[in-house]
Amino acid sequence: MKISKKQNFVNLIANIFALIVQFAINFFVVPKIIKNLGTEAVGYVNLSTDIVSYFSIITIIFNSVAGRFITLEINKDNYKKASEYINSVLMANTVICAAIALFGAFFIPFIDRFLNITPSYLAEVKITFLITWITSIVSIMTSVFTVGTFASNKLNINAYRNIASYLVRIAVIIILFGFFPLKVYFLPVATLASTAFLGVANYNLTHRFLPELKIDLRLSRKESVKEIASAGIWMSFISLSGILMRNVDTVLANKLFDQQAMGFLSTSRTIPNAITAIVNTLGTIFTPTFIALYSKNRHRELVEEAKTSIRVNGLVLLVPVAGFIAFSKPFYTLWLSGVDEKTIDLIVVLSSITVVQAFFNAQTISLSQLSVVVNKLKLPVFVSFGIGIINVIVEIVLAKTTNLGVIILVVPSTVLICLRYILFNTWYAAKIIDAKFGDFFKTLLRTTLPIIPLLAGFYFVSTHIVINSWLKLIVAACVCGAVGYAAAALIVFPMKEIKSILSKVIKKIKK
Repeated sequence: MKISKKQNFVNLIANIFALIVQFAINFFVVPKIIKNLGTEAVGYVNLSTDIVSYFSIITIIFNSVAGRFITLEINKDNYKKASEYINSVLMANTVICAAIALFGAFFIPFIDRFLNITPSYLAEVKITFLITWITSIVSIMTSVFTVGTFASNKLNINAYRNIASYLVRIAVIIILFGFFPLKVYFLPVATLASTAFLGVANYNLTHRFLPELKIDLRLSRKESVKEIASAGIWMSFISLSGILMRNVDTVLANKLFDQQAMGFLSTSRTIPNAITAIVNTLGTIFTPTFIALYSKNRHRELVEEAKTSIRVNGLVLLVPVAGFIAFSKPFYTLWLSGVDEKTIDLIVVLSSITVVQAFFNAQTISLSQLSVVVNKLKLPVFVSFGIGIINVIVEIVLAKTTNLGVIILVVPSTVLICLRYILFNTWYAAKIIDAKFGDFFKTLLRTTLPIIPLLAGFYFVSTHIVINSWLKLIVAACVCGAVGYAAAALIVFPMKEIKSILSKVIKKIKK
């Protein structure tokens, strides 16, 4: 399937727009929720989302690879088999959704027996979970219809549709927060509206671009369900690993500590999650080049390109991560105005520890793509799964045996994840493309070292000037950012490479 530069550009713009929308929503909405309802209200929204995300372990088995099976048959003009596949996935999703609905019917009415819920918020929390449950079901039932734009090579329309869904979410949030008394479930309502819009749009686009596909559950086949499931099982393991590392902490905070601890944890992840989204956007930028070099057996160039990816992605995140850690206290003081200093200090510690994960993820995320390029995925999957199990066990043991509080829910995961990124990702990438471990590890070390002087410099600035307004914070961040990027580039990139980049830039300007 050929993807044009225009489609790539539109998809990139859509992703950037999505990140901006998500950040803007959190930036303006979260403080309002905390001010009027308390930090635990934010925690309940994230808690409902995290619990529902557990269902993805099953649904990913079918939906992660469905598009591939359906598209292959469409390209063969075998619409009968393609219709069999899409209806088989629909049937599997219907059974899964029925099970999810049945579980919700028993879980939601008695939610206070399973989780710690503030009595005054019990009714709103039940509604929040109900809406999130419905959103999950709508998403699962309509997910297979994304094949319409994929199989017909209309990915640019896919991006436009996503942008429209973000606008729907913003519109609902403006209406609810602007004209009605604040409720815990307002954000889930906006998410449901956006998801429903996507579902309808996806169905219509599939009908429009692939009219030959017949939607009739009687066309489903058990054999097709098994065939798709056998291909998607590895993707479900990857999903499970992510859940064990990141999506069980709110539940553990609720059960092992209290509602406030859950709220603090959820609030502290707002900015780290935004930075992680940027990392994920950067993750596959180098993959097409990796594939081209690997297919042509240009081994030395592949190694050098992989090293360049470490430097580039690391440099992109160096300044934001160092800046966020150094300026987190004045940022949270301004952002969460009215929240007491003790709470601010705890959120600063939690978010600073968590954001370190994003930094090392940025440097090695392209290396992890090499396992996809050479089709060697089993070991990374099992390593991630094992680390996830260890993480949950360690967090529970520390919670039971120490008095460190909610901080134990971020320290073990950060240590384990960073070790995986630093040691395993560099070693395994080198192994599968027959390179030296030192090739990548030394590059990673060189890219990491600048964060120490950057942190020291930024922290000196943040503690020696009075930052009591957004204007002062923005000016300080911009000045530090410009100086920081210039200094970091000189350390991260060899002088020969810097001269080459500058030469290319000068030539572009002259043209």
